[in-house]
Amino acid sequence: MNINDIPNKSFKTVYKGIDEMEVREYLKEIKQHIEELEKEKESLQKIIDEKNENLNNFKSVETSISEAIMVAQKAGEETKRSAEKESERIINQARLHSETMINDAMMKSQHIAMQTEEIKKQSKVFRARYKKLIEAQLDLLSTNDWEELLEYDKDINVEAQSKVDNIVNNDDNVNN
Repeated sequence: MNINDIPNKSFKTVYKGIDEMEVREYLKEIKQHIEELEKEKESLQKIIDEKNENLNNFKSVETSISEAIMVAQKAGEETKRSAEKESERIINQARLHSETMINDAMMKSQHIAMQTEEIKKQSKVFRARYKKLIEAQLDLLSTNDWEELLEYDKDINVEAQSKVDNIVNNDDNVNN
């Protein structure tokens, strides 16, 4: 049944039936009311369609946001893992470097300690030798040999002078 058929609807007339004009008026009212309801229904359907479209847009945006959040979470987790690996690498490198520095320092300190001990030994030997040399020199100075040496020089000078005198005398004799 179509809404436009309502006013043209015909009824059978019966004896002592209802007033046809009143029925037609009532049907017109019903038609108008139905038209208003259909317009309202169309308006409401448009609103529903718009709401559904908005809802679909929101769902699309929600999906995009959810995907973006998941991508950001994955990127964040990957960045975190990468940063943790990098920090572990840096820590391990620092440990190795510090161990190398400690080993180098230990070797240098051992070398310096060995050099120090060697210098101590050499200084003890030098001191002992120097002490012996000084003692020997003191012994030499304290002996009577110095007096003899000084006298020896006088004896040599006297002897040398007498030899020189003899030579001079001999030359004089030869020249005469």
